[in-house]
Amino acid sequence: ARRTVRLLRDREQADRRPWMIVAATAAPHRPFTPEFDYARARVPDWIPGPAVRERDRSDKPPFVQDRRVSLDRMQKIRRRQLRTLMSVDDMVDRVFRTLGRLREKRRTLAIYLSDNGYMWGEHGLGTRGYAKRPPYRNSVEIPLLLRRPGYVRAGTSTTRLVGNIDVAPTVLRAAGVHADHEIDGIPLMGPRTHERLLLEYFLDTRDTPEWASTQTASSQYIEYYAEDGDTVAFREYYDLRSDPWQLSNTLADDDPLNDALAAQWSQRL
Repeated sequence: ARRTVRLLRDREQADRRPWMIVAATAAPHRPFTPEFDYARARVPDWIPGPAVRERDRSDKPPFVQDRRVSLDRMQKIRRRQLRTLMSVDDMVDRVFRTLGRLREKRRTLAIYLSDNGYMWGEHGLGTRGYAKRPPYRNSVEIPLLLRRPGYVRAGTSTTRLVGNIDVAPTVLRAAGVHADHEIDGIPLMGPRTHERLLLEYFLDTRDTPEWASTQTASSQYIEYYAEDGDTVAFREYYDLRSDPWQLSNTLADDDPLNDALAAQWSQRL
């Protein structure tokens, strides 16, 4: 917060040149240490969802079936994480008050997002090494908030499929910069949208196997790979409309129609 405010004050007092700031916090990463003023602050109650209470994980890959996690420990981690984010709220407030004093607030595009989600016990996952590496929604989905007065109406929300690859083209379009190479992603303030997103995890230094996944607004297909990085060792498919908690891997049943579905999705992936 101090560095961001200092940079704005130093650089934006006298010139009208465009600027860009990336303010990245350690919170809410380990060791989840809240600021003193928030060390005992109240946080919203936690009602664990069905994925946390999932008992039968026989349709999940072996590394998931083997995991167990203490919900009491997850509760403590969640509480500490939320308390560290209170300081992030203070930082955002301080930065925007500074933008207001510098008369930059109405002309500034602001994007707020996280680098990954976090498992709080869903499917038995949530400890070090398994909290943010698996392909499940709690891990791969992140918050993304965007503010640009005159272009985005306050309070607007959308269900369109977006990814962090969309941040760069959004910033470039807002700045009037044309990339001299083909760029991934779609500007967020435009009519185009993704039909699906590619998700990948590889070169793991821990116990989560390498995987790749394609996700649409209504479904997710996942492949896990053997040590050669190419042989498919396990597959999952979830209908996110009927099963948003990803409790039922439809490729783990005896329905041969699902095998054809897996082949189709694998080819697309």
